[in-house]
This record gives sequence, structure tokens and C-alpha cells, in this order.
Amino acid sequence: MIRRLEALGEIKSPQRDRNDHRRYTEADVVEIRKVVYKTPAPVAPAGSKASPRSDRVSRLVTRLKEGRERAKERD
Repeated sequence: MIRRLEALGEIKSPQRDRNDHRRYTEADVVEIRKVVYKTPAPVAPAGSKASPRSDRVSRLVTRLKEGRERAKERD
């Protein structure tokens, strides 16, 4: 993600050491956090199908509720 932000020009490239490894300062970290967290993650309205993952979570929750109901019936 950091390399992508650099490529897009969102953040400046950090200084590099002799081995060409990036060396981030505390100021660099603050700048990266500002860019990464400047826009909130999109939130899908209730009941909408936001992503395949949310569909999977929804199915798992439904299965959990059904399992609890079956367990109550057995007791």
C-alpha cells in the first residue's frame, strides 16, 4: 500500500540507506497515517449487498441463529 501511495504521489518517497531500504522517520509515519485515514471506509446501508464477504458473513450469521433455534428446541 505504501509503495502504491508513493507511485500515485500521495506521499513522498522516504530516504534510503546504502542497501536501498526505505528509512521512515516519525514524520513520514504521521504523513502516511494522514493519507491512509483521510477518508472513512465506505459503509453500506443496512440490507444492501456490499460485497461477497458481507454476503458470506450474513449467511454465517443466519446459520448461527438457526443452530441456536434448533438447540433451544432440543432442550
